[in-house]
Amino acid sequence: MNHDQKTKSEIFKIACRVTERECPDDFAKSYARVGIELQDAEAQRVQALYILSNIGSWRGSLANLIREIFQIIGKVPERNRD
Repeated sequence: MNHDQKTKSEIFKIACRVTERECPDDFAKSYARVGIELQDAEAQRVQALYILSNIGSWRGSLANLIREIFQIIGKVPERNRD
């Protein structure tokens, strides 16, 4: 795992911990709890999508920041077209 991947993974885990503590949605909390333990980048990407689908009713500036993090993590990486 390179430095960028490690940083992205750490940010993902922090966002999961915040979601688990602060989000009112029980499904999002459950998905976040699982996300904290994930190591694989693809597994984290997929988990971010599950969390995103359940935090729509969470409001406020913290929710917006966490939502933005999960949107970045959940993006499908672009492939080289060589």
